[in-house]
Amino acid sequence: MSHANAEFYQPTEEEIKKAQVFANLNGENFNGVQRIDFLKIKNNIYLSELEDDSPYMAIEALNENQRKKFIDDFKTMVYDYYDKINQEKESKKKRELKRESQK
Repeated sequence: MSHANAEFYQPTEEEIKKAQVFANLNGENFNGVQRIDFLKIKNNIYLSELEDDSPYMAIEALNENQRKKFIDDFKTMVYDYYDKINQEKESKKKRELKRESQK
């Protein structure tokens, strides 16, 4: 499948709000990428597909600025998640050490 002729659509505020409803279904701790596709027919939008955790969809079709922003945002998300896991591990170690010292 080629994305050579892909055109990127700038959604309206209303469309973004509608997509956010579906994005929120994963909860605030979701660590991944979501794609929410709508069909627009006679100014009505209809949900056609939800897809989670698929960061490499059509990345080659993005312009340079969009691709860089996507990659930077994705890296930030991964590093933030990694930091969160490490902080949780450190907290757990400290709790275990404290319990051991109280024995």
